[in-house]
Amino acid sequence: MSDEVKTDDAEEPIGPKLNDRQLAFCREYTIDFRGTDAAVRAGYTDNRDAAGVHACRLLSKPRIRKEIGKYIEMRNKALSDSITIKIRPELKAAIVEMVGYDAVSRFVEQILIDNLGDDGLIKYIEKKARYVTSESKYSVLAKAGFKCQACGAKPLPGNDITLHIDHIIPFSMGGSSDESNLQVLCHECNISKGNKFAIDHRESQDE
Repeated sequence: MSDEVKTDDAEEPIGPKLNDRQLAFCREYTIDFRGTDAAVRAGYTDNRDAAGVHACRLLSKPRIRKEIGKYIEMRNKALSDSITIKIRPELKAAIVEMVGYDAVSRFVEQILIDNLGDDGLIKYIEKKARYVTSESKYSVLAKAGFKCQACGAKPLPGNDITLHIDHIIPFSMGGSSDESNLQVLCHECNISKGNKFAIDHRESQDE
């Protein structure tokens, strides 16, 4: 596998249909949103500097970003389907009719408490509240221009900058995981901000 860096326009034009390697990049990118790693796994090159160049060029293409969005939707749907317990509507209605909705709710609550305990339920609620979907992560990253909204740092070939999705109002201070409360910070800025400061760095980016 060659480590030579070639332009995508010369080597792989982005047409109405993406080729197998471009599709692989889109699929791999939605795993961890690390462009360099995605380019390596997709088979562009084993050289990380060259892979970073490929990733930057691919992510600048609207057709690639659109395909990434499709993979995110597919993965979210698959995850939702895998954790949904499906009960036939007529059976659900019959159970409620026999014992009443309140009785069913109390029964389910008791099962959860018996199996998870109060602490387990609290941890589940906190984890669910903290969770940011892949679609939201990509949306926030795209709006930020794939760079830190505090210092402007951007992952490029030759650097080790990593971007994080940060809660503007920290979760520990009651902040939500809605996109309106999310911003992009590099590792250093995120560590510096910690979970004790509610600072909206998006404002400095707009100045």
